[in-house]
Amino acid sequence: MEKTLMDAASTRDKILHATLKIIGKEGFQSITIKKIADLAEVNIAAVNYYFGSKTNVINEAIQVLNRKRMRCFEVLEQKDIPPVERLRRFLFDYMESAFEYPDVFRSVIYCAINNCLDSGDNIVLLKTDSFEKIKNTINEAGLYIDNEVLMMKLVQIIGCIQLPILLGEQMEHMSGINFNENENINKYVEIMLKSLLNP
Repeated sequence: MEKTLMDAASTRDKILHATLKIIGKEGFQSITIKKIADLAEVNIAAVNYYFGSKTNVINEAIQVLNRKRMRCFEVLEQKDIPPVERLRRFLFDYMESAFEYPDVFRSVIYCAINNCLDSGDNIVLLKTDSFEKIKNTINEAGLYIDNEVLMMKLVQIIGCIQLPILLGEQMEHMSGINFNENENINKYVEIMLKSLLNP
């Protein structure tokens, strides 16, 4: 019985991973259950069994990604960690999570820009309360600046996070830096922190 449950979890995970890969490479409109099944190396019946429909598997795959991304914000509320360290960990975790499926991230940004998301697509780029968590942590760090300037700094930081992911290999080619390596993410985070915390 235990092996069956493990196989089920593994099959579900393979289907969700395949779905995210297809979204990243071909966009939302190109997904078919057959493509998902082929990439996950399962039969079509398995996709239907676990998810019931193409819409359900897409929504669940996106929710998995959203939950991972939103977990990055949890560190900002851990008051036992100094505020600057919370910001550092948040920036690192957010970049790392976006680099896990960079093509999906690009596809989501593209769809957000071009209004091609259905109202049923449950895609979260950044929630309003997430902005508030970052702002509150910055204030705890002792940086008291005009609210408008603070919002501009936040937009700047979000842009700094997203640009290397959006440009991917082009950014690496232009800069000679692979932003998807932990050492480089750490260096980049320190540069962003200095910019963010400098009044």
